[in-house]
Amino acid sequence: MIQISKILQFISANMPTYLKFIQQKILSNFPHKSKTLEEHQAYMSNILKLGELVPFFFNEVIVTIIEKLVRIDVEISASPVNDSNNLFSFDESVKKPEDEIGNKLDSLLTQFLQYIKSNVSEKNFDMWYKVLLLAFDAHILKAHFPPNVPFVLFYFFNLHSSLKSMIMDYFWSVFIDKNQPAIVRQSGIMYLSSFVNRSKSVGKADFEKNYFNYCRLVSQLHPQ
Repeated sequence: MIQISKILQFISANMPTYLKFIQQKILSNFPHKSKTLEEHQAYMSNILKLGELVPFFFNEVIVTIIEKLVRIDVEISASPVNDSNNLFSFDESVKKPEDEIGNKLDSLLTQFLQYIKSNVSEKNFDMWYKVLLLAFDAHILKAHFPPNVPFVLFYFFNLHSSLKSMIMDYFWSVFIDKNQPAIVRQSGIMYLSSFVNRSKSVGKADFEKNYFNYCRLVSQLHPQ
């Protein structure tokens, strides 16, 4: 991996236009959901390491990982709990395809969460905040309510009080932005409510601030 890093750094210094092409090629080979868990874990580990060694790749690596995990998450949540053939089947030994994919998602989310825990520090809070917010805006707000991936990002936004305030303000700004599609505004208020309800770092002052914002908006929409 060090040799690859040196080669990419040489390309960056001497042929920078090719670096974007190489990045696209690497990230376009994210394993299909049918591939084994080991293949997914190895690929994710390698591109995360690449993002460390070649800073130019970092943002796209993180955004791509979240995009792919969200697709799996949405697919699992959208799949029917039972099909017509197994509607009255109580055989727990029968493994369903969505169970296997769900276990794979759990393992990949755990791997990604561990990476965040190990690599986030006070020195790079701002860098992580920007890229995670970028991924949230691009692939979570506009998705069909992925039930699992957002909570990995919520973990990060609970690491520091300033991050907590910033993400709540971000969700509120999405909700009140009339230029946003209705489904995106709905996602904004849903995630804000979820974060306020579940986050241990959200205190009474945070709750009162959000409650005041709700009341003020209602009074503006329905003046007496």
